[in-house]
Amino acid sequence: NNPCVFFIDQYEEFFNDTSTQMEQALNLAPLLEKIANQIPGLKVVISIRREYLNNKLDGYGVKNYVDEHITSSEWDSIIIEQAELSGLHYQGNLAEKIKEDASNIGYALPIVEFMLNELYEKAIEENKDAVELKKHHYNDLGGIKGVIANRAQEAIKTAPELTSTFFDYFVGQNSEGKIYARSVDLSIIQQEQPDLYKLVQSFINEKLVVDCGSKEEAKVKLAHDVLLFEWKMLKDWAEQHKDYLSWRSAIDGQFIQWERSLLDSNQRCKGLLITNKEQFRYGKKAKKNKEIKNLSLARYVNASINAKRIRFAKASFLFALFVVLPVALGSYFLQKSNQEEMERAVKAKNDKLLIEESNRLLELAKKENDSGNYDTAML
Repeated sequence: NNPCVFFIDQYEEFFNDTSTQMEQALNLAPLLEKIANQIPGLKVVISIRREYLNNKLDGYGVKNYVDEHITSSEWDSIIIEQAELSGLHYQGNLAEKIKEDASNIGYALPIVEFMLNELYEKAIEENKDAVELKKHHYNDLGGIKGVIANRAQEAIKTAPELTSTFFDYFVGQNSEGKIYARSVDLSIIQQEQPDLYKLVQSFINEKLVVDCGSKEEAKVKLAHDVLLFEWKMLKDWAEQHKDYLSWRSAIDGQFIQWERSLLDSNQRCKGLLITNKEQFRYGKKAKKNKEIKNLSLARYVNASINAKRIRFAKASFLFALFVVLPVALGSYFLQKSNQEEMERAVKAKNDKLLIEESNRLLELAKKENDSGNYDTAML
């Protein structure tokens, strides 16, 4: 009889997880709705980005949803009332400025959350007993539109040469061409790419990369989806690498299973390598052009290339053994037989000529002998 709310945040991750079949992801929401309808007091709430709601869940039994549009009174509750509950207030018309700026952009709620936290951090840095959130701090942070992207831009400047490497690890693209924030194993980066690890740490310090792992796995990801849409450098990189991200999306499922198989001696990893011609061709090209920055992915492509070379070598050997060798042997013996036949024919011809010449000389000797020229006949 106790009411229960089951809340699933970032539901779109089901559609970005390459280990989950699309059909499974689509069927889960209506299944949860059926369960909720069968159990009195149970409510299931799903939080999902709007574009996934429109394209994925409409028509799959999920009809009751709340749009992300936030009303003016709701912004007052979020921006003003929450601050008052914490004993804080805004300088001048700063609250109205934040509210106005937030109303004019998409994905505003997480940005506002980040901004309010940053305003408070700035205030207590200036005065540990501060209770007022300042206008000049808001402007210094870049306002609602720039606060997160500007912070990310400053963080990436600590190692600009690693920009593509950072994006290769942290940015993915799903089967519908939408970019998303990848979950990244931080321990592997620490072991293999210490410079990148330092850069990631700077993002963690700026609260732009957060923990999303478990006790077993130390995984991290970009803290805010808004970075995918508002950070110009990331957007430009994703646009320039559309083909690469599409290829990566196509091979990701096999790649992840291959990585796991390396840790499990009971699994066979050979069947997980790239065999599709188009995917193999692009992977080889991306490796040659040094487009692949993820070292584990580079090893996967190398393993696929080496496996193809071995398959080609085996096929060549079998072809030589069962096709070329028999043909060569047959040709050799045929040639030898023809040569022997020719030699026999030449010998027979020579023998015939020898006999004819011998008979001619015998006739001449007989004539000379009959004429009494015995010495000439003997010659």
